[in-house]
Amino acid sequence: MKLLNTLQSYLLFVLSRIPFWQVYLYSDVVAWVFTHVISYRRKLVLGNIARAFPEKSERERRAIMHLFYRNLADVMLEVIKLKSMSRDQINKRMKLTNAEVLKQFDEQGRSVILAAGHFSNWEWLGIRVKSETSHQGAAIYKQVASKFYNDYLLGIRNTFEETLMIEHEKTSRSLIRLKNSKILLMVLSDQRPPSTELKYWIPFLGQETPVLPGVEKIANAFDFDVVYFDICRIKRGYYEVTFIPLKLAEEQEQELVLTKRYFEEIEKSVHRQPECYLWSHNRWKYDKNNLN
Repeated sequence: MKLLNTLQSYLLFVLSRIPFWQVYLYSDVVAWVFTHVISYRRKLVLGNIARAFPEKSERERRAIMHLFYRNLADVMLEVIKLKSMSRDQINKRMKLTNAEVLKQFDEQGRSVILAAGHFSNWEWLGIRVKSETSHQGAAIYKQVASKFYNDYLLGIRNTFEETLMIEHEKTSRSLIRLKNSKILLMVLSDQRPPSTELKYWIPFLGQETPVLPGVEKIANAFDFDVVYFDICRIKRGYYEVTFIPLKLAEEQEQELVLTKRYFEEIEKSVHRQPECYLWSHNRWKYDKNNLN
């Protein structure tokens, strides 16, 4: 196992050092393997796209699928590339269209949740925004099965400045300890809840969808403002990010109002660039009308 980890570390190091023009040559190969060799979750991907876009033809759905596999491969290799990227490279390749939104919260001393979906390259953004604010960066995460890749991803997320990585199960305890700090908390809360937590359902991409109202609960419990970050891919390796305020801390709203607003913004992003969403996730495993 130690030898395997050493070999994997060396391979990832080599991949991180290749120039960007080669990154996308390798990415095309990976995407071809996903599509034509291992058919990575092909049935699930096509099924999810069909559910989200019933008005599209089979040909259009397959076009989205092919672009999705290319985007998935691009993001995988772009994340590896982070290990050798400079701050200037990241800033050049990920433009913030309205960074003043974050700076306003910074000047006010407010803690903020950066909410997003599993859309486009969210890993770059977590590092990009830390150069725009004096907030302590933090992120909620779930451990991946492989200890090697879990540690690798944690290392990448601490590029340039330390990011507090908060395990999902320890969110409340960790935030209580940080109550006197100015936090910029990155949360991706659009994945399927476990079978034991199917309490909340909202419309999403044309169907009733179970959700975890984690963003809303954290914002209300710890007095956080909430901003959605909308990532738009301009071309391979280049992105624009727009920050969309969803809630100011003093606003009091009914249950699920903020959660619905959050998912509405994700849906807008998906309709604009459907290939950038994580279609390989089994988002609609559970049917509200057939839970038994």
